[in-house]
Amino acid sequence: TASAGPQGGEDTGTPRSAHTPRVREVRFAGDPLFEPNALKQVLQELESRRVIPGIWTRRPLYETRAVEADLARLRSFYFSQGYFDARVGVRSATVEGGNAILTLEVQSGPKYLVRHIEIEGIKDEGGATTTDFRGEFPVDTLCTCLFDARRIAESQGRLDFAVELEISHTDGPALPNTGGG
Repeated sequence: TASAGPQGGEDTGTPRSAHTPRVREVRFAGDPLFEPNALKQVLQELESRRVIPGIWTRRPLYETRAVEADLARLRSFYFSQGYFDARVGVRSATVEGGNAILTLEVQSGPKYLVRHIEIEGIKDEGGATTTDFRGEFPVDTLCTCLFDARRIAESQGRLDFAVELEISHTDGPALPNTGGG
């Protein structure tokens, strides 16, 4: 777990950052499939920033909020790449003095191909979006359609809408691409 400093509004007379360690390094364990440098680019809250290269690096505070935010970003990254079963969590955290080394456990799981997407409320093409012949996941298109569907549902006084994805494992038999709804 991450240290979040004094609880319950205690005032110790010293700044919170004096007690909260800073993240010196983030490591990845398990079966991440992607290079550590690619995964580190996804991190925002736990990313060390170089203020003056070679001289001054600003390391982030090791806090629960930051860890959970970047775990969610990693899950979203895997989802956007077609790894819908990916699991991401904290394997270990070592705190020595004011430095923390965080090891994240990543299990990518199998990659899926998205064959067909159908979203309730989207009128073009009968509410259906078909992927290209390789089954590449159209992340930008899907996000745009989901926002449109939410806007349409809200304008009709509804809080929800239905979405269906037709998927298959990349190592399984290919499903025929039927084209539309």
